Amino acid sequence: MCKPEQTWIHNLKFDTMIDIGANIGDFSKEFRAFRPEAMIYAFEPLPTEYGQMIKFFEYDPRFKAYNVALSDSEGETTFNVCNFGPASSILEINSLTTD
Repeated sequence: MCKPEQTWIHNLKFDTMIDIGANIGDFSKEFRAFRPEAMIYAFEPLPTEYGQMIKFFEYDPRFKAYNVALSDSEGETTFNVCNFGPASSILEINSLTTD
């Protein structure tokens, strides 16, 4: 994550951030600390992680979250859920994922 002395993200003055695969919103939280006036759009398909994220941003009017996965194609697919949420993916879970 960004550290306070790493001012590049603040200096770029982003007005909008899109957090794809946001999980519980860790990157969105970090970004918000640097850019309180920016609009954040977060996408997270896992209901538990999504719920934790929206609870944190509950009173942030410049934060919008969507309980969906994003792709470059339209349709439905199987989503593999791992005990370690950030490792969940449409990719098959294997020993590299679980280790």
